[in-house]
Amino acid sequence: MTHLPSHSLTPPSERSLILEQLTNLFIELPQNIQDAIVYLPSDRLKALSLALLRFKSLVDLEQWLKENAG
Repeated sequence: MTHLPSHSLTPPSERSLILEQLTNLFIELPQNIQDAIVYLPSDRLKALSLALLRFKSLVDLEQWLKENAG
């Protein structure tokens, strides 16, 4: 097994990963939703990372943000 230098496998930030997952799920995220996610505190970001597994529509995400991004 070849070991790569640690700097060659720079992982994306958690926030970027969540935005990417949501974009893959919903194809396109409105800018206001992206902005709301960018400003979430780390504990709410972690909660979102778990909640997104249950989202069936963009409305679910919007409702979650309305309830949790305060």
